[in-house]
Amino acid sequence: MGEAAIQLLRRIFHVERRHCPRYKTCVEVQLLIFDAIGKKPLTGKVPGCISDISRRGACLQTNYTRIENYHLLLDVDFEGKTVLALELPPFPDGTPVSLKAKVVSYNKIDDRGKFQFDIRLQFTSITPSEIQHLENLIKTAGKA
Repeated sequence: MGEAAIQLLRRIFHVERRHCPRYKTCVEVQLLIFDAIGKKPLTGKVPGCISDISRRGACLQTNYTRIENYHLLLDVDFEGKTVLALELPPFPDGTPVSLKAKVVSYNKIDDRGKFQFDIRLQFTSITPSEIQHLENLIKTAGKA
């Protein structure tokens, strides 16, 4: 098979299939494990970076799969009692923005530099103002 045919197949099979496509960005965030029932943090904050973002989810890069005694994939439950909280840059008026998310999966990337894990997230319980903030981040990412 020729190189041109391989390139064509790559374009065909790597078409965006998500309902909400992701946009490349680089947003520094802080992450922590959050008790959604008790409405309190369960861990301290660790750094991360959102590398892809959409209205429904994101790809988070970090060096942590465990925060204190909590594992991001094993201890964050799908019923939404224990979730991952991402602290984004604040609104223009200075109001802090914290999004809740479920961890879908993660991969370890060797020899990448600053962050070694890609963690795929699905946002949960997003308010209209948080959706607007996400859309502003997406617009900013589209201009970059």
